[in-house]
Amino acid sequence: MRQFDGGRLSGLGDRWPKAAARPWPRFAMAFVLLLAFLLLLSAFWLKEVGENRRLLAMQTATPHAQSIAIRLNETMGAAYMLAGLVRQGRGDVVGFASQAASIADVFPLAKSLQLAPNGIIRYVYPETDVELLVGSDLLRSPARRAEAYQAVVKRQLVVGGPYAAVQGGVAVIGRLPIFLPKGDGWEDFWGFAIVLVSLPELLSSSRVADLVEHGYRFEICRLEEDGDCNVFSQRGSSGLIDPIELGVEVAQGRWLLRLEREDGWVSNLEKVLVALGCMFLAMLATAVFHRLTRAAE
Repeated sequence: MRQFDGGRLSGLGDRWPKAAARPWPRFAMAFVLLLAFLLLLSAFWLKEVGENRRLLAMQTATPHAQSIAIRLNETMGAAYMLAGLVRQGRGDVVGFASQAASIADVFPLAKSLQLAPNGIIRYVYPETDVELLVGSDLLRSPARRAEAYQAVVKRQLVVGGPYAAVQGGVAVIGRLPIFLPKGDGWEDFWGFAIVLVSLPELLSSSRVADLVEHGYRFEICRLEEDGDCNVFSQRGSSGLIDPIELGVEVAQGRWLLRLEREDGWVSNLEKVLVALGCMFLAMLATAVFHRLTRAAE
């Protein structure tokens, strides 16, 4: 009968507790805590990256928003020149075609110039639009009378639209009410001076489409009194999620230019790469900690 070797059993006993007592839970806890710390730091860093990109987008888009407002409001100067023509004739319109042609040369974005005595369009430049527009009653039109009455009540230029123009295309229309003095010191409403601006040409002159080349998608909308913003122009993939907004001031109204990066302020790919980087660093640091601990034992 064979006898047990006590020395061998003793040697196995010395090695077995050491194997069972390896501190894997401690290393796993260190990995989890380090990974959580790195992910928290990366979240703050990605947020800062997004804010910096928002600021850059604001700086990039601001000149375009300002250009839209400046060019539109400058072109509305044609309405004041038409009103001056009416006042000069004390209500009589003389030489409209030649005067309107000269005004159109000064304001190339003005695609149609009109005068509407008592709210009814009677004078139109260019003459190719005469048959389409002459006789239209702005104060009775269901689609136009609200803005027309607003201009009269406020005695100010009101920019309406954009909407489909009778001549075709999409247009922005400015209506300036004209009041002529009476002998008793009061004024009578004479009618409207009207300027039509092609929306595509307005946006093209402002080079707003260049924002797409910079990697942005955008939309332009008209802010309504109820807080809604009706989109009338957009570029890039639809459905802005978290855009920045820039105001475009127009006469008696406000537009908004909204934009964001095509792939978001921080892309999903960037988030995944940062998360993988954090995991790799946490694993590397844990492995180093494990080796140092083994060496110390």
